[in-house]
Amino acid sequence: MAVVGGVRRSLRGREAFQEADIEGSVGRLAKWAGDVTEPPAFPDALREALKHALSGRPGPVVLTVPEDVFDEPPGEGLSVTPQRGIRTLQPDVSSVRGILHLLAGGRSPVILAGAGVLRSNASSDLVRLAETLSIPVIAAWRRPDVFPNDHAYYLGMTGLGAPPTVADRLEEWFATEACDGFVLAATHVPGAYEDFVHLVVPELQRRGLFRREYAGPTLRENLGLPRARRGDWLPG
Repeated sequence: MAVVGGVRRSLRGREAFQEADIEGSVGRLAKWAGDVTEPPAFPDALREALKHALSGRPGPVVLTVPEDVFDEPPGEGLSVTPQRGIRTLQPDVSSVRGILHLLAGGRSPVILAGAGVLRSNASSDLVRLAETLSIPVIAAWRRPDVFPNDHAYYLGMTGLGAPPTVADRLEEWFATEACDGFVLAATHVPGAYEDFVHLVVPELQRRGLFRREYAGPTLRENLGLPRARRGDWLPG
């Protein structure tokens, strides 16, 4: 959690030195962002920031406090109660046993693993479970590291970019001549390029949009260009 200082309230909106809309700019990248406008509001804002920082999905929390608010007392009878530690919940044994029976007896079970696996340091346990029951694992959105990306049981990450969806978009742009080629930029490495090769490329090949073999050992041959001969680059 970050508590950052802002310009004095009397200077807000007047392009004062180092004035910045923290809540509206950096705050958009954070899990939660708040702005204190009056001294009495500081304890409630701090409590709210702590609540977001210690609960739910992990992420940065930003609270902006004007310089002059720091200089004023919050008032009598106002305090921030210290946050107690988060109590670890123990799973019900019978419920866990029932889930294991469902997974073991299912036709095509799949495990959707989220951030709880990371917070519990249970990635290795998840690998053992998947291998024991021979069940593939899908990582939740923005949680690709819950399971080894090079594992045979890893199916990728959820989201809008499923292989058929990506292939549909590439095919649309190719068929309508919207572009001459594609430049692939990985969202994360390692793993992103491997996912594209193993998941999207086969789909493009199935549709006849991507070659199955290279035309030759050089880039020019694979682009359909003639191989340069010695001296071709010299002026005639």
